[in-house]
Amino acid sequence: MMSKKLPSSQGKFGFALVLSMICLMLSVISPFKSTGQLITEPFNYTADAANGLAKQSSSAWTIANSGDSVLVTAGSLSYGNLPTSTGNKVAYDGAGTDYLRVFTSQTSGTVYASFIMNISALGSLGTAGGYTLMFAQSTSYASCIWLRKSSVDATKFNIGISTRSNSTVTWLSTDYTVGTSYFIVIGYQIVTGTGNDVSKLWVNPSLGNISEPTPDATPSAGTDMTNISGFLIRQDAASTTPFIQLDELKIATSWSTVTPASTSPNITGAATATAFTTTYGTASTAQSFSISGTNLTADITATAPTGFEVSSDGTNYGGTATFTQSSGSASGTLRVRLKANAAVSGSYNSQNVVLSSTGATSVNIVTSLSGNSVSTKVLTITGLTAQNKNYDGTTTASVTGTPAYAGLVNSESFSVTGSVSWVFPSAAVGNNYTLTRSGSY
Repeated sequence: MMSKKLPSSQGKFGFALVLSMICLMLSVISPFKSTGQLITEPFNYTADAANGLAKQSSSAWTIANSGDSVLVTAGSLSYGNLPTSTGNKVAYDGAGTDYLRVFTSQTSGTVYASFIMNISALGSLGTAGGYTLMFAQSTSYASCIWLRKSSVDATKFNIGISTRSNSTVTWLSTDYTVGTSYFIVIGYQIVTGTGNDVSKLWVNPSLGNISEPTPDATPSAGTDMTNISGFLIRQDAASTTPFIQLDELKIATSWSTVTPASTSPNITGAATATAFTTTYGTASTAQSFSISGTNLTADITATAPTGFEVSSDGTNYGGTATFTQSSGSASGTLRVRLKANAAVSGSYNSQNVVLSSTGATSVNIVTSLSGNSVSTKVLTITGLTAQNKNYDGTTTASVTGTPAYAGLVNSESFSVTGSVSWVFPSAAVGNNYTLTRSGSY
């Protein structure tokens, strides 16, 4: 049998090809090893008012019990400098079906989960609260997020964490605001030994860092989990599960993977104002809002709607206010108020103060749905003097002078027009009578 040898150039080519393939394989495989990504869940499923998460996700999420569904709803939640959300979100409340998403079992190290959570309404949530989001291993649960109504401010809520569903809850002292999106991170660290695994909680941590910061809460230990292999959404009861919106769930063994920072220009500061009221001629009391931006290539501009004015320093007001960026960042306090010359007949409900910057998605500070108003200003007429008269048996009165408006504002100037006549209230002799006018100015 004859054998053939590749020419030396072909041999070199073949060797180079093998190396390039190896390098390519390494370049593809390495990111997965370094990020420790287990789940990225943007809830990119079709929104449906009846079919639950299991059906809409084609069973990526499985049903853990019976009851009403966790629903996929249109639109996304967003938070600060996180990368732009995609897909939709899920919403649930009260008692109902629990949903489980499984991933590769983890038996060592720390597993992290991050998500955006917005409590849209407290409903019947009580001050004892209940747990709703957590890691899972079959029917065992860890790093459980608890929610309860604040005992200090009944319009707000608290966030807590327990190592296991039946272990002691550690509550954060902050009263959180309904309708605001918060970025939550939980961690479960598997430690060699017994009864010493560690649960951790962060609320709104800094983004884009490699290592985890000090947790906001570390509850007391419970019975150790054998592994971490799932994430559970729990609907317990009306008194323990408020109206919750959930989005952008990420699970990984790397802190940086679950807390990525966007590299795109980003503005934070969306809010809803309380009602503005004033009297024509006087600017309303200003309301203040914290705004910021990251990865900026231009300043942030706040633009007021008709009838309003804005300020970045609390002194100088106008139709726009500028927050200067430095090294890609800008922050400050924006003041908003009704202008002194805002029209009485103007429409001021549900108006947008727009925050914008080149390349960034604009965000709005929205005036309240109702109650914004400008009242009329009362004017008086001066310059007239009633003349005394001798008794003549009649009520006829004589008034001299040139009438003029007092109380005009905003550099306005109007002449008094019209024809009037005056009479005494009685023909009898007397002093300090108040005249009565007929006709109008």
